[in-house]
Amino acid sequence: MAGLLGTTTVISLFTKRKPDSELVGLVKGLTPATSSEGVPLYQRPAVWAIAAFAVLVALNVYFW
Repeated sequence: MAGLLGTTTVISLFTKRKPDSELVGLVKGLTPATSSEGVPLYQRPAVWAIAAFAVLVALNVYFW
């Protein structure tokens, strides 16, 4: 574990830092926020998270 930490540290010290323009889309703080307006309900992640949770609870109650 310590070897991996040391290797990561050495590589980080000897590599050049990437400009912010290359990190857009990879780093949340550099990516412009998107709006969910106009997106159908079935394409929103929150809807699927709630549906998955409801299925989880229903299966737990059924098999209990």
